[in-house]
Amino acid sequence: MQAEKQGGVGFLDKVEDWRTRARKIRLIAETMLDAASRQSLLQIADDWEQMANLAEESEEEIATEDAPIAE
Repeated sequence: MQAEKQGGVGFLDKVEDWRTRARKIRLIAETMLDAASRQSLLQIADDWEQMANLAEESEEEIATEDAPIAE
C-alpha cells in the first residue's frame, strides 16, 4: 500500500512497517517471563498499531478534503 504524495502526508508507505514492528514485538512479548516486561512490550506494540491506524485515518481525511466537489 503506497501513499500518493500529492495531497496526503505520505504516511501510508510506513503503515505496513509499523504493523510489522507491532507483530514482531508481540511475538517477543510472548517469550517474556517477567510480567512487567511483557506488559511494556505489549504497550509498545499497541502504540505502533495505533500510529498505523492514525496514519491511515489521516490520509483518508486528507483524500476526502482534496477530492473535487461534484457540481
